[in-house]
Amino acid sequence: LAYVLGSGVSVALLSPAAYAQAQQADIKVEVTGSNIKRVEGESALPVTVTKRTDIERTGATNAMELMNFITANTTAGNVSFASVIGATTFSNQTASLRGLGGQRTLILIDGKRISPTGGAISAAEGVNLSTIPFQAIERVEVLKDGASAIYGSDAVAGVINFIMRSDYHGAEGTVQYGTPTRSGGADQWSANGTVGFGDLSKDRYNAIMSLSYTKQNSLDGNQRDFAKTSYLPLIGVYGFSSNTFPGNITTGGIGVPGPCTTPNFRDPPILGSGCYFDPSSQNGVQIIPDDKLWNFFGSAKFQINRDWQAYA
Repeated sequence: LAYVLGSGVSVALLSPAAYAQAQQADIKVEVTGSNIKRVEGESALPVTVTKRTDIERTGATNAMELMNFITANTTAGNVSFASVIGATTFSNQTASLRGLGGQRTLILIDGKRISPTGGAISAAEGVNLSTIPFQAIERVEVLKDGASAIYGSDAVAGVINFIMRSDYHGAEGTVQYGTPTRSGGADQWSANGTVGFGDLSKDRYNAIMSLSYTKQNSLDGNQRDFAKTSYLPLIGVYGFSSNTFPGNITTGGIGVPGPCTTPNFRDPPILGSGCYFDPSSQNGVQIIPDDKLWNFFGSAKFQINRDWQAYA
């Protein structure tokens, strides 16, 4: 091998053994998809791990409630349980890391992608967290940095990986009931049961099944003082309608004839002589919708040998 420095020429001769050693020192780079191996000098990405004991201390009854305890998951851009009223979101409940929305927050179960909710309604895209079996969660790993170079554009905000129980044997069950400090709706209760049998290290197999049921009762707006009317002139709230119930007769500006009966009202100093309708005073305007959820999760694994494992 020869190389030139300035105007001088230097020649180096390598023995066959030294030449073979130099060949072995070549760097080998493996590329799998868009995931390029990093050098050992780089630091790890920030990951927050919430273990099973921590999950139980939160008092959460589903994955959506659990996400409220993750500081990186913000209310901006997510779709919570209280905002799924109506048919426009199809009751979808999404996470939103760093406020970038559910369509930019990747949800994994045991490191594998799951399908997002059908419909792809604007502002409600992403994986429905209510479909994740809460009782079977072993821990939650949250990657709080963008991972689009590895996973794609749906991981710009980060990744939430739900790790399920994999080698559990025994049985356990919980029953939980919750009610607001104010009476009149919004109470909830849940029942969960999990059973597992087999030991991978001894029996070479393990199976786990988990069944849960959650019931959330509705909360109507007229059951709370702050939402029981759309007419709050002291703070400038005028959410009434001139389309009264059952009808509003127009007489060419003369006024609305007949009595203005409940649920309609008059306020001449502000509204004039018309008759107006207050929708918030009626039943059916929900703050929290009525919801029932059944969830079943099953997993089975068989250890074929030290290097191979079959699972379903």
